[in-house]
Amino acid sequence: MMLNPIEVVCVYAIQPIIDYLGYLKNEVHFVVFLVATALIGIVLGLFLGILTIIWYKLTRSADEAKKAALSAEKEHSDRVEDVIEDLMKEKKD
Repeated sequence: MMLNPIEVVCVYAIQPIIDYLGYLKNEVHFVVFLVATALIGIVLGLFLGILTIIWYKLTRSADEAKKAALSAEKEHSDRVEDVIEDLMKEKKD
């Protein structure tokens, strides 16, 4: 009988981690449990962040990136010009 992929992940990957965290919380020390939980969160966040960056880079074409950079640069320059004009008007008043 072939195992379901979700079952494989839950039973063989996630469940041992949960059991180990339970052991740390109940048998070792609560602070060690908190540290282990924080480390798991950091590692998971780094992994998902890197995965997101890779996905973003692979799905975005070079032309779209150039257009986005140019529009951001134009928007920034327009804001700077507006601020300069406002300052000049205030000086005249």
